[in-house]
Amino acid sequence: MKIIVATRAGFCSGVKRAIDMTNETLSQKGKIYMLGELIHNKRVVDKFRSLGVEIVKEIPKDTPGAFLITRSHGISPDVIKEVREYGLHLIDTTCPFVKKVQELARYILANGYELILVGDRGHAEIDAVLARLTDLSMVSVISTPSDLLGFVPNTKRVGIVSQTTQSLEFFSQVVGEISKYTQEMLVYNTICEETILRQREVDELSRRADVVVVIGGRNSANTNRLYRIAKKNCSRTIFVEKKEELSREDFKKDDTVLLVSGASTPYEFVEEVKELLLLWDKE
Repeated sequence: MKIIVATRAGFCSGVKRAIDMTNETLSQKGKIYMLGELIHNKRVVDKFRSLGVEIVKEIPKDTPGAFLITRSHGISPDVIKEVREYGLHLIDTTCPFVKKVQELARYILANGYELILVGDRGHAEIDAVLARLTDLSMVSVISTPSDLLGFVPNTKRVGIVSQTTQSLEFFSQVVGEISKYTQEMLVYNTICEETILRQREVDELSRRADVVVVIGGRNSANTNRLYRIAKKNCSRTIFVEKKEELSREDFKKDDTVLLVSGASTPYEFVEEVKELLLLWDKE
């Protein structure tokens, strides 16, 4: 069995930053809360829970002086206001690339353009962008190709930004379709470069693999996109969160196996899968 590990497996820089900030907070004295899941990886979040971090859905009101860690996908201004009101220490782990999307979205609307957000409706990152906009009457979210069917902008002046983990192919499709109805367009490709490079690598390597194992959280948008890219090129593509979900019967001695991971998957999880496959190969 030949095993290939994608060069861009493991955390992206934004996730690593959020993890490092959380670990630094753990060294502080005091109660630590996490508002929702820091990243879309249940195993990582559960580890922080085991270290004493309490995962909450609402901002604690009765523990002034405690630390509140936000998710890396962004937060609303209301959260910041409440944190200050209740005397908590805010640890804002929002990815810098996500903050750029928020800034550009406000810029587009402030300059009189209609805003098109290319991203997953209901995703934490898109919700955080929408929460920072004061008027949503000139805002549309395009999530799937079907959203484009019959869609016509309200005005001839449109600005487009993307969720940072969106597919470049779909973003380009949206831009091309919307351009048919506009006279003036602002287009900002806000897909994280690391995301683009990771997707390209998976697209290239999966064409030469017999089996592809995609490792990451099932609720992770970027991991699901990697799975769809690989599946398109390799029918024997498997999506797992941990090595225990793999089955020996899915692999053959002469297989070339590609291991890839989502941006919120620690490299050690990839190593766990690799070690298991090497063990099976020796049997």
